[in-house]
Amino acid sequence: MWKNLLMTVEKTDNEIIIRLPKGVDIGDLESVLKYFRFRELVSKSQATQAQINEVVAEMNKNWWVENQHRFLK
Repeated sequence: MWKNLLMTVEKTDNEIIIRLPKGVDIGDLESVLKYFRFRELVSKSQATQAQINEVVAEMNKNWWVENQHRFLK
């Protein structure tokens, strides 16, 4: 078990338990949890880098179409 004055991390046979003080910023915590979820999903992906690049390019294109009015006035 790893301990700090503000946080406790415990690893059991089935899970990892993280205890944080109630003053932790929820927005920051949600960002960290989203990152871990992303890593979990990516680890199961069978997509090639070329396929990922295509998806990213399409997302960027769609973002620009939806947001260009904010920049081109």
